Amino acid sequence: MSAPTVEGALTAPNAVAFARRDAITPIEHGRWLADHIPGARLRELPGADHLWWLPEPSAIADLITDFTEEHSR
Repeated sequence: MSAPTVEGALTAPNAVAFARRDAITPIEHGRWLADHIPGARLRELPGADHLWWLPEPSAIADLITDFTEEHSR
């Protein structure tokens, strides 16, 4: 079985966010996604929570706001 591919499948700007110490989905998965989606940027978040948006929702809101503002021009 070959590894899945995302090259060419996504054309819109993408932000990939992962908690650095997520025990369920390792950060390497986020790095792989960011490396294989053209133009994607990885944001490594502190912590180990798999639900990375829960510990500090305002920080995630800022990440999303910055990303959308940058790409809405």
